[in-house]
Amino acid sequence: MARNKNAITITLLANAGLIVEHAGTRILIDGLFARQGHPFSTLPTNMYDEMMRGEGLFAQADYLVFSHGHPDHYDPEAVAQYLQRNRVRGLFLPPDAGGCNAPAKEAARAQGAYVWESGLELGQAHACELQSGLRLELLALPHMEMGSFSAYGQVDCSCILLEFDGRSLFFGGDCDALPPARFAPFTQTEIEAAFINPYFYHTARGRAALCNYIRPRHTFICHLPFAGEEDTLQLHALLRHDLRRAEGPAAVPLDGLCQQAVLA
Repeated sequence: MARNKNAITITLLANAGLIVEHAGTRILIDGLFARQGHPFSTLPTNMYDEMMRGEGLFAQADYLVFSHGHPDHYDPEAVAQYLQRNRVRGLFLPPDAGGCNAPAKEAARAQGAYVWESGLELGQAHACELQSGLRLELLALPHMEMGSFSAYGQVDCSCILLEFDGRSLFFGGDCDALPPARFAPFTQTEIEAAFINPYFYHTARGRAALCNYIRPRHTFICHLPFAGEEDTLQLHALLRHDLRRAEGPAAVPLDGLCQQAVLA
């Protein structure tokens, strides 16, 4: 059966990395991250190499967008390498740390791509029309503080809103919902789907943000190790517990290589 031409397809790479596709446009979110130094899954080597060569499922993204600079979301060397073989139209970077963004910025500008580097203050937003019918907004919020991440509250992090011809998708990155009203800027937006991590879903403040401000029609949980792989943070057990509680909106885990969510 032919797929609806208006469908939005979101495909998990690994970790929090997602590629969003609609009407021939591809947006890679947090999809070029370090292959070690964090407790999350990564792409198989053959798929990663294909992507870097400009081949395969995750090559030739039109836009690269990063929520923040932690290595499980962003690897500046991988971004610079990707840009050697893949042409992009726009690059949205986290704050620079010691000049690490410079090679990626130089490579993108050499292609004529639009380059933006976050310097937002807490609560500030940056919005732009990427192309006709496609709008991007980033809202600067603190990184969540929980468990082993309790020292991350001062890290600059952005949640991401993508709007395709009036259909909006929310990507939480690792942003905290303390207080939930931080997400009030999105109250007037009808959000079709939200993609959040399991800690956001676990906390009462995260669920309050989902129910009272973000209010998505569909909720997906990513930033999980692949099912069957080592889960040192016990994220799958945490999520199973939270789904059984039924205190928040219904949610679907994304925890398999190339697993997709299709919004018809």
